[in-house]
Amino acid sequence: ALHLRRQLFLTAAICFVLALVNGLLLPGPKNAPIDKIFKVPGAAWLLFGFGITFAPFFEEMIFRGFLLPALCTAYDWIQEKTKHIPMRPLDENGQPQWSFPAMIVGSIFTSLPFAALHAAQTGYSWGPFVLLVGVSLVLCWARLSTRSLAASVLVHASYNFLLFSLMMLGTGGFRHMDKM
Repeated sequence: ALHLRRQLFLTAAICFVLALVNGLLLPGPKNAPIDKIFKVPGAAWLLFGFGITFAPFFEEMIFRGFLLPALCTAYDWIQEKTKHIPMRPLDENGQPQWSFPAMIVGSIFTSLPFAALHAAQTGYSWGPFVLLVGVSLVLCWARLSTRSLAASVLVHASYNFLLFSLMMLGTGGFRHMDKM
């Protein structure tokens, strides 16, 4: 993932631009639960640190490290058993080679619970949910196209960094949270 860091950061930047557009077209509620947390002194800095370190790492481990490969494998296994499609051989590194439909279905069914995990923070509004499904699909693409969990962690952490940085700039270093 490190040798692809420029492309991965650009991917995060594209997601960031999509977040800005999404915020204009499908804005979330004005007083979402996550906004209330930001009102507590020092909480914004803690969330900034957590949002670019632990959250991306653990969310990627669960969703793109475990759930996505499991769903892709399950989809191909079901196709093999029901349609008598021959089993796909492992690649030269001993890794599974999932079918394109398996990767699409796995990505969708990984992205829905990922977005649902964040729904309470955003007041269960549609705009942020749609955005998070889209961001998750991009994270799935990063994971599947590079065969590296580190790639999706890097994109996720960079995306969160860009979001928090914009918030930090817009609020004078989290000092004027009323400007959010």
